[in-house]
Amino acid sequence: MSQLFREVNNIVWWDKCRDETETWLPSTDLRADALKGIATRENKLSIYRVDRSQDIERTIAAYAALRKKLDKIDFALFESSLLTELSISVEEIPGETPDETVNGWHIDLVSLSGSTLVRFGVALQTRAQFTRLRKHAVGKLITLGIESRRLDPTRISSEIVRDVGLVNKN
Repeated sequence: MSQLFREVNNIVWWDKCRDETETWLPSTDLRADALKGIATRENKLSIYRVDRSQDIERTIAAYAALRKKLDKIDFALFESSLLTELSISVEEIPGETPDETVNGWHIDLVSLSGSTLVRFGVALQTRAQFTRLRKHAVGKLITLGIESRRLDPTRISSEIVRDVGLVNKN
């Protein structure tokens, strides 16, 4: 069974633990703010298929290299069977990262209604593994990607290239 990767913006929104100010929120429900981490565009949600741990690191590097600046990354890993269980349709569409191999792992969740997105979010909260990778670790993965020629440095912001200590050579 493949795993799927989705960046989620803020791992704190996905924490199942409730503090004393959240007595109104059942542990089986989702904080509304978490929906920001799965915001759609044209009723689609971008995710990546990752079958091995090396694929996860490579996907993180490629995804983070799309940003304007180097920063931490919060992400969810979940089983692809979740999409079938929720009857979510997918389209295999090449991604737009600076890593052409990772682009081939990209899929869009399509025709997402508001209620389907909420059901997906609740399922993520209860079944996904959430992880935060610190800025320094993200920088190391991007550096490795550039040095191994998996990431095209001409498609990475000059600020990130500078922050990871490499020169953007055309």
